[in-house]
Amino acid sequence: MQFAAFMAKFMTKLKSVLSWTVAFVRKYKWYWLISTLLIVLSVVLFVYAVDNPPYNAHKFFSWKISYLAELGEEVSLKIDRTLKIESENLEIKFLGVTSDSRCPKGTSCVWAGQVIVMVNVLKAGENLGEFQLIDTNDGRVSSTQVGDYEIFLLKVEPYPEINKIINTKDYRITIKVDKVK
Repeated sequence: MQFAAFMAKFMTKLKSVLSWTVAFVRKYKWYWLISTLLIVLSVVLFVYAVDNPPYNAHKFFSWKISYLAELGEEVSLKIDRTLKIESENLEIKFLGVTSDSRCPKGTSCVWAGQVIVMVNVLKAGENLGEFQLIDTNDGRVSSTQVGDYEIFLLKVEPYPEINKIINTKDYRITIKVDKVK
């Protein structure tokens, strides 16, 4: 019964919005409506183009350049995005892919290849430097130790395909940070 009441209320509101829209269009002509729709469409496209949110984002539209996480949590980053672990005052920025020699899907290769990515690490605002993370493409998780922390490279996407060039901005890494015991 609640659903029927909700739908009746929704339909009433929808009718009032539509009647307001029709009255607005009649009064101000079509060019106002078209201009407004074009502006709204432009804003939506701009928001999407500025930041295509990561898989673990809580919001569909995200203006974030950095993402908060805890130690041990997996986070997916696009190039020039930063992982912040506030409890440790640690920041890891994905700088880019320096080499991608992984064997493309649908081919047979003598060597599985590897992908090398660069990250920059800051601790309490101090730049600890740039570090390579290497995915050897053999199913093992690789890691790099930086001070008291170990950074695990879990995944690099997209995976190469035959006759398909990967655009640099399309790369995404999944990493996890733990404290060294």
